[in-house]
Amino acid sequence: MATLSAPTSSALKSSHRTRGHSAMDFKSATTGVAAKSMKNELNKMASDIKDPANKRIFDAQMSSFFNLFNRYLAERAKAEKLDWDSVKSPTEEMVVPYASLKDDIDVSILNKIAVLKLNG
Repeated sequence: MATLSAPTSSALKSSHRTRGHSAMDFKSATTGVAAKSMKNELNKMASDIKDPANKRIFDAQMSSFFNLFNRYLAERAKAEKLDWDSVKSPTEEMVVPYASLKDDIDVSILNKIAVLKLNG
């Protein structure tokens, strides 16, 4: 009958684990699951839009968002650090002052709003 013994220090040094294919496959699989889940949710949201013109606009916007989301997942899977020096602030034309927003908007659109807050 075999007995178990504690590994020696030389055995511990020689058994350095490297990231194998299974770990990388798991990362790509979880990325694929996240992308599929996001696509399903976007499709569900799009199915609620009845007006064909608004649906086309929404589909185009969500297609762009989904492309960005996939880029994010791909970068995250590579575990690369973000180069903050390449991140640019929005231009003056992109920022809409709160005071200039209309008061007579349809508040039902707030049911599907997303807010992103970055630290800093």
